[in-house]
Amino acid sequence: MGRSQIRRIRVAVIFGGLCSFWFGGSFIFWLLAQVIPWLWTWSVSHIFMQIEPPASFPAPWPFFLYPNLVLGAIWLVYYAAAYWKAPRAAYWKVPHRKRAPSVEYDYQYNIYTNVLLPKLPALSPATPGEQKHQLVERCYEEYRKALKRYDPPPIPELKTPPNFYYRSGNKLEWLHTKEGLFPILPQELLTPQSMHLLLPLLAQHLAWYNNNDFGLRSAWSSFPDRFESFLPAWVLAITGNFLWLPILCKDRRSWESWLIRQVYRADAFAVCVGQGFALEHILLYFDEERKRRGQVDCCVPTLISRLGQLEALNRQERERMRELGLTPVEPPLIKGMPPQLRPGFHSESDGTYFWL
Repeated sequence: MGRSQIRRIRVAVIFGGLCSFWFGGSFIFWLLAQVIPWLWTWSVSHIFMQIEPPASFPAPWPFFLYPNLVLGAIWLVYYAAAYWKAPRAAYWKVPHRKRAPSVEYDYQYNIYTNVLLPKLPALSPATPGEQKHQLVERCYEEYRKALKRYDPPPIPELKTPPNFYYRSGNKLEWLHTKEGLFPILPQELLTPQSMHLLLPLLAQHLAWYNNNDFGLRSAWSSFPDRFESFLPAWVLAITGNFLWLPILCKDRRSWESWLIRQVYRADAFAVCVGQGFALEHILLYFDEERKRRGQVDCCVPTLISRLGQLEALNRQERERMRELGLTPVEPPLIKGMPPQLRPGFHSESDGTYFWL
């Protein structure tokens, strides 16, 4: 579905450029070369000189069949300029805010605080052999080991990036470079004490790397989103700028539905690599923290829906383990007040800090 939408928008972009070229080279050329001179001749002869006006109105068909290349190129440049200046909405990127989110992770959950957002720290590449790099490689080993419990495995070959970047913060992101795609991990999770948080969050994050549709998110955000430009929308329309074609083809609701399904698929991916129970436990913490603050579950998708899917998938796995005569892991339960998930807030449960 996501690929079909991107293809449809790309076709609309090309078709809009062709229509703008045709409008300038044919319609505008017809107006300048025939219609305006005919109207001038008719006005002078009929109003001022009182003589017989021109016999017939000029036909547009020859100009439509053979457009003027110079005027067509001018209108094509006009279309390209409006396309370049049109605003775009990056739905998969979180814009810079004046206030920092205490818990936020790629359309997963949104719990905000009134902490002022500092300037983002610089990225640091991981060095092979250092502890941070070894911890992430250990996570990859655990994922591959968990896939062996399936026959055949649901993921034939787990793809992992060759390296990663890290910085202080609370977000797991992706960095596009000429060398490829690399994850950006919170520095606070790259410690042995935070492995219980790193394993499920990195597993869910790694699902995007193993998804062939990852590049569609950046392609979607590169297309125009609204009509506002250096000229009003009605001026663009009456002057033959067909920018409205790709904008109308950009179905925001269906795209957001596709993104929501990708989040569910990423959760299912975490279950496949053996982190279903841990991810369910973490989301339960987030849900309890949301309730403690009295906030409405307005996440996209909602926390409760993601917990429902994880509960169903984890229950299926426990049933399969019982059929094989194995003792399944009991579902996680929240007992008492969970640790407050704020940057730098000390947890009373195990003495760690939660920077997510």
